[in-house]
Amino acid sequence: MTPEFWVDLLQNTDAPQDPYLLHIFISRTATFPYSLRLSRRGISNIQQIPHFVSRLCTLTVLLGKGVNVLLYLKILYNLEMPGLRCLQLQLTAEACRVMPRLAPLGRAPRPGNFPQLLSLITRGDFLSPILAVPTLKKLTVIGRVYSLGTLASILSHCSGNLEDLELITCHTEDVLTHDTRVSFPHLRRLLVHNYAPVWTRTFLQMVACPAKTRLYILAFESALNLALPSSSQLPSFATVSNVAVSFIVASPSNILRITGSSRSESFIHIELKGAKWGPAPSPHGASYLIPDLIRFWGAHQALTSLTLDLLHRVSVTEGDWRLLLSGFSALISLHVRIDNGRPLLRVLHKELLCPELKELTLTCNNGSGIHELFVLAVEFRAANGSRLKRLVFSRPRDDIPGQSVPWSAARIWRLMFAVETLQMKVPPFGWDV
Repeated sequence: MTPEFWVDLLQNTDAPQDPYLLHIFISRTATFPYSLRLSRRGISNIQQIPHFVSRLCTLTVLLGKGVNVLLYLKILYNLEMPGLRCLQLQLTAEACRVMPRLAPLGRAPRPGNFPQLLSLITRGDFLSPILAVPTLKKLTVIGRVYSLGTLASILSHCSGNLEDLELITCHTEDVLTHDTRVSFPHLRRLLVHNYAPVWTRTFLQMVACPAKTRLYILAFESALNLALPSSSQLPSFATVSNVAVSFIVASPSNILRITGSSRSESFIHIELKGAKWGPAPSPHGASYLIPDLIRFWGAHQALTSLTLDLLHRVSVTEGDWRLLLSGFSALISLHVRIDNGRPLLRVLHKELLCPELKELTLTCNNGSGIHELFVLAVEFRAANGSRLKRLVFSRPRDDIPGQSVPWSAARIWRLMFAVETLQMKVPPFGWDV
């Protein structure tokens, strides 16, 4: 069997527990770099073959409950693995539940032990300053961390070259009480998945990322401003030109999803579980969401396209529509999906808001009673020098009694004179004009 066979075997199976067999397997890889998957016994075994460890390129360690984690951590941290590029250290889910928190080992990284380490994945109490080597390009932290201050210290050691940072259900019992700011000049992707209240906002306040950093934020908060710091601390927000918002009324908790993108590769994905529409228990009346959207994006002229998917039993007041359209005066495209489109059309009929708006798409469940108001709103813009280039109207549901009345030919003609391109998606017809 060739050395490549033994390299593949070690990569895809757990390493032998017997030290003699482990020695045989590794020796048959010849001079090739190889990978190992070890349990607690395997860690003790590789300590006895330091001449083979130098070729180790990927190491995965899984420890269960009832083990002396500190002992095995010390063994690993003291090994010299000059070829190691990827290190994955995990406690089992059961071990994470029953074991007390462990203070991290060491106060400074040991780059001499892992001079080529590029990727580090930890789950449990494995994260330590010893491993925060400056060569790291990807860091994934799953589960608890000793403290937020410790996390900040560790990140500061490896922030210079880091391109990908993931914090998944990463939580601490403390709250950062002093000013800490960690800069990531080359970070391309940041994922924070945490359902502990306030934690996500606190962490985001202590990191500085380039505008090109792709942000993925998943949190459990009732409102956007509770999950995020100010937009001035999130430079990628200022470069986003397209924002899509979806508010889903669901059980046991509502979900708010926001995505943002731009031509310059900026990307934002935010998901809040437990989101509240407003102070009222039902998704009606004044909204938390509308003021938050303006707070985070209203001052940025880069935002020119907004999509609102509010079909899930959400009601927006005229006051909130007026606030939204006044706050996003640079909008060129507006796409709205909502049960009741009447409040929006009333605002558009009364005031010339978003003067640069060229494209309007409205999908609503209103019946024929909204047709005249829709035409009047479109004619009002045309008469005041803000003619739409493209207008789309549709209804998502065709089975509501009394709401399938087709548009009159007279109103269709009026719309055709008021816009450049008209697209109607209403039963029983659908056409482009």
